[in-house]
Amino acid sequence: MTSSLASAADWPTNRGNVARTGCVDGQPGPTSGKVLWVHKSSDHYIAGPVAGGDSVLVSALAAFNTSTFQALSTEAAPKQRVRWAKSVPYLKLPTVCAPAVVGNVVVFGDGMHQTDGATLHGVRLDSGLPLWQLPVPGELVHLEGSPSIANGKVLIGGGNAGVLCVDPARLELEGKEVDAASAQAALDKKWKDLLAKYEQEKKTDPDFAIAPNEDSLPKPKPKLVWQAGAGKWHVDAAVAAVGDRVLVATAFLDAEKIGERAICSVKLSDGSVQWKTPLTFNPWAGPTVA
Repeated sequence: MTSSLASAADWPTNRGNVARTGCVDGQPGPTSGKVLWVHKSSDHYIAGPVAGGDSVLVSALAAFNTSTFQALSTEAAPKQRVRWAKSVPYLKLPTVCAPAVVGNVVVFGDGMHQTDGATLHGVRLDSGLPLWQLPVPGELVHLEGSPSIANGKVLIGGGNAGVLCVDPARLELEGKEVDAASAQAALDKKWKDLLAKYEQEKKTDPDFAIAPNEDSLPKPKPKLVWQAGAGKWHVDAAVAAVGDRVLVATAFLDAEKIGERAICSVKLSDGSVQWKTPLTFNPWAGPTVA
């Protein structure tokens, strides 16, 4: 596991663990397969599905590359397969990475290679309601690789932004630093107020009543603890956190003449480089630790 806080039900990094086995409970996999259900959709599913509680989390591209992020019920015959979904206007950019899940928090990034600037999202596993957002501006900046959660910190590659370490327990809301519980309480109250206003508008002026959307909520911003390789590395793959070490795969973009082909080790505590090994080819798959 990449996090001492993670339980067997968590999915704190790409493919569940730094060995990338897709198995987080340490038990042998099934000896045979059986199709229990199929979710039919016209969307294009492009990232690996992630198990979170009794849901499966999937990223997809809909029409015109608009983003769709869904929590699907794992029940054989649920009343509704899609438990909750995120799309426009809340998601402004395509989402192509598989998320990380610890407890009731789902973390994922947006943006892909043809977009500039991105946002790191934290939402609730049970309801999909937003918890926080971290905008990451810049040319050739995108959050394509799966995030990792280690020692309570979120780690993610940001393309030309290098590697970011974020503390989701320390949030800024309307200019003030608050903890996660206070931020969630403020969002809950605002959402309740928006729903109440909508219900009142349906009674007084139903033809013009507009349901609230989550993009209308305040957007708490988590603290950026450190950032390594900004403007020097191009990190699209998921990182691997092992102890106080974060393994990072950085690529070189031939057309743009930006980045560096290397595998690097940085300290989880402060992002300082411990060692760096040059590579001949771009490491798009990212590091695996057996």
